[in-house]
This record gives sequence, C-alpha cells and structure tokens, in this order.
Amino acid sequence: MQDKQKTLLVIAGEPSGDAHAAALIEQLRKVYGDLRIFGIGGEALAATGMEQLYHIKEMAFLGLSEVIKHLPFIRRVQMDLLDKAEKEKPAAAILVDYPGFNLRMARLLKKRGIPVIYYISPQLWAWGKRRVKKIQRYVDKMLVVFPFEVRFYQEHGINAEYVGHPLVDKHAALAPEKTKQIDPRRVTIGLLPGSRRQEVENLLPLMV
Repeated sequence: MQDKQKTLLVIAGEPSGDAHAAALIEQLRKVYGDLRIFGIGGEALAATGMEQLYHIKEMAFLGLSEVIKHLPFIRRVQMDLLDKAEKEKPAAAILVDYPGFNLRMARLLKKRGIPVIYYISPQLWAWGKRRVKKIQRYVDKMLVVFPFEVRFYQEHGINAEYVGHPLVDKHAALAPEKTKQIDPRRVTIGLLPGSRRQEVENLLPLMV
C-alpha cells in the first residue's frame, strides 16, 4: 500500500467479528505499518484506533422482525458509511462475517469502485448457495477460515484464500494450561450460545 492508501473501511457487526477483525488489523499492521481504520466495530476494534461511525451494540438485530423494525436506522447507517467511504477513498473495505448487512454493503461499495474483501465466509456451502452469485459480483477476495471453502469458491470462479481459523490461533497458546485444569475422568461440556446479547439471553438458559 502507498501511504495515501493506508486507510481501510472495516465493518464488523458482532462481538466475535469485532475480535477477529481486530486481530486481522494487528497482523496487517505488521506488514503494512500504520493503517487508518474507520467503520463499525466494538471494543476490540476501538482499541486498534478505529474511527467508529457506529458501535456493534447499535447493530444487534436478531430475527427478521428486529431488522424490519430498524430498517430506517439500517439505511441511515449504510448511507453514512458510503458517504464516509466516498470522502476517504479507502484502499479496500474489509467486511467481517455479518452477511445480512455486509452482502448488501458489498454491492453498494463495489458500485463506488471500492475493492471488497470478505473475511470469514457466510456458510453459503450449507444454507445459502443462491448468495454465491452476490459474492461473484461484488467481492474481490474471500479470506476463508476452513480449507474446504477455498475449493467451494474457486469452483464458482471466486478468488479465495485460506487464512486459518482465528479461534484456533487464539486458543492454541492457551490449550496446554487449560488442559491441566480439566479432569480427564469427568465429562467436560462446552456451551457456545453465540456472541450476540440476544443469543446469549435466549439460548444459554436452554442449554444450561
């Protein structure tokens, strides 16, 4: 990247995406030096120095009814992001998971000539193969976290690269210490209700 191009638009709409995006920015800075970041994120991206136009807490919509209820707000967020992008002319937009919002943003950003990188693929191979056409049209590169996703996207003519799974990278160093605390004679169960507040409130009591 040239100095004038060291600006990125980053959109992460959930806590997990916020954490993964922040880790990605940290790695990118090791390669490209200082990067200016603006967009949507949470505490993790804020710690990278991101100029946050909106916080992930404002984007926590669970279910179709919540989305419909907040459509005017969602449209305003889209327009604010696009206006900022047209002024800043970022080198690229990095969209992290959050497909309901980010696939629409990919289309709008592509129309404005901004390269689109999608980090952490929607599970199109499982439930949304119709959305592959949107990826073909509007995404310049997919950064995927499962090896088999590379072949899936390449079969559809999409530029994809396997970059490893962020949870594996994050917890690999912790594994030996954590393993010492687990009694192998007892059954250990992990509860993973999700990262959004509504998911935790709705799913965790049922799991427990």
